[in-house]
Amino acid sequence: MSTSIGRAGDHFCAAALQRLGVQCTISQQDGYDLVAFVPTPVRVEVKTSAGLYKSNGEIYQFGTNRGSNKKLLLNSEHADVVALVALPERAVLFKNVEDIVAMQTRIRASEFCGDNEAKSWLRAIERLK
Repeated sequence: MSTSIGRAGDHFCAAALQRLGVQCTISQQDGYDLVAFVPTPVRVEVKTSAGLYKSNGEIYQFGTNRGSNKKLLLNSEHADVVALVALPERAVLFKNVEDIVAMQTRIRASEFCGDNEAKSWLRAIERLK
C-alpha cells in the first residue's frame, strides 16, 4: 500500500472521529496513527483499503498486522483500537484491538453503512473499560 493511501486513511479516520464528537489528533509516534481523547488517550491504529478484495465487489481486506520483515498480529502493545477505513465507501469501522484475531481482516462492503461507524466506535471503547 502506498503511503498516500495510508495518509488518506489517517485523515479520513480523524474526520470520522470529529463527526462523532471525539477530539483526536494524528500522531507522529511509531506504533499508532491517531490519539483519540475519550477523555483519556486512546491509541488508534488505522488500516486502509483502497479497493475491494473479491471480484464480486463485496469484501474489503485489511492487513491487521505490523512489521516489514517479520509480521506481527496487532495487539494491545501496539494500539487500543483499530480503525478499518474503506476509502471507496467513505466509511470507517472500529474494532477493539483484542477483537483482531488474524493477520488479515475481511469485512463485507455492506457493513460500511448507516450508523455502523458510530456503533462500532462505541463498542470498541466500551471494551476498553
